[in-house]
Amino acid sequence: VFGHTHFGWDGRVDGVRYVQAALATPRERERRPRSLAVGDDFRPDGRLAPLCVFDAAVGGLPAPRRAAWSEHYSRAPRAPSD
Repeated sequence: VFGHTHFGWDGRVDGVRYVQAALATPRERERRPRSLAVGDDFRPDGRLAPLCVFDAAVGGLPAPRRAAWSEHYSRAPRAPSD
């Protein structure tokens, strides 16, 4: 689990899994909930549900979930040197 980004993330970098459930500002939550979401866990009122980061039934992290920016970087890997 890592923090202080303003977008949701569930992906691997160099074999390490990183999960980010951004708190964001109230305005960000209202204007762009899909870029903050990790998985499709929305409440009936459309707000994001809390993110489970440990599942006792599986003894660790839940299965990877969709997140807009980690999916983007899985298709277009970062190249910090460019």
